[in-house]
Amino acid sequence: MNGQNSGSGSSGSGWGPKNTNSSGSGSSGSGWGWGGHSEEVYNATYNEPRKIIVGGDKEWTYGFNYSDWASKTAPFFVNDILVFKYNPPAPFTPTVYLFSNPSSYEKCDVKKGNMIASPKQGTGNGFELVLTKLKPYYISCGEHDGAHCSNGTMKFTVMPILPRW
Repeated sequence: MNGQNSGSGSSGSGWGPKNTNSSGSGSSGSGWGWGGHSEEVYNATYNEPRKIIVGGDKEWTYGFNYSDWASKTAPFFVNDILVFKYNPPAPFTPTVYLFSNPSSYEKCDVKKGNMIASPKQGTGNGFELVLTKLKPYYISCGEHDGAHCSNGTMKFTVMPILPRW
């Protein structure tokens, strides 16, 4: 899919594949998933959940700013699917951790996080995380005891909103 939405979710307002493939450079986004999109995006109607490649064409790799990517890719909706793609072996094969609270996430304390994808689960079609609830999702890489998270790039937060059907 290479970062494209699987549904017919493009509203013609600039939301769609080009934003999903965002390069992540520039903005110092909050990572909350409330990018600078027009009101049309927030009022868009989506027929089905979207599959969104985390990082777009960069995929899930060390050295890319995922907070910035999340900010530019927003909004995220309940039941959207985040797809983490990465190919081991690599010098820095990532993992995917989900944190239940912002404090552990901010500190990159992987001992208090939950590994939801191992280094091998990102191959092929990738690992899929369905955003099933209206809650913040605190996500990071946990490799090297959280070092990929601690440098501030391999971590991001999304807060899905309800889609307008």
